[in-house]
Amino acid sequence: MPENGFSSGSRDYFKQQNIGFIYEVDVLPNYRGKGYSKELIKAALEELSIQGCNEIERNTRSTNFYREIGFVHYQT
Repeated sequence: MPENGFSSGSRDYFKQQNIGFIYEVDVLPNYRGKGYSKELIKAALEELSIQGCNEIERNTRSTNFYREIGFVHYQT
């Protein structure tokens, strides 16, 4: 996420078959609380959807954050 020519955050995700995995989202401390994490997740979801993913999984950390942006927890 560029701001003033510098990266303020990053995301790490990958695809395996038709399942996308969001592994990590990082935003530098000075840029937190500005909605950048949500934008990074939104961009990853769009890219994984374009790649044909019909299911997205995320890491188990930050459960409340993911719930706030619409992820649903399913028991296996």
